[in-house]
Amino acid sequence: MKACRTCSEGKDPTQFRPSRPDCRACERAAAREYGASNRAKRNARLSRWRKMNPDKAAANDRRKHYAVFSPTYLRGVVNSIAGARA
Repeated sequence: MKACRTCSEGKDPTQFRPSRPDCRACERAAAREYGASNRAKRNARLSRWRKMNPDKAAANDRRKHYAVFSPTYLRGVVNSIAGARA
């Protein structure tokens, strides 16, 4: 068992990233809080990155789009194929 520095709970070592004193849940909560309290600063940083890396930004957009819409699209394709066979 390893104790988290933030929540002081004893957790399994797999709940921690290597050489980090905070558990993954506390790290995620801190990141969400930082993002909410520094929205303008974060948006400006991300905007600069997208302008400097248009190919990577487009690849990220495609990956996120297919992660959201691919199951729906595939379900429609499978249903149309099944309907054509019947």
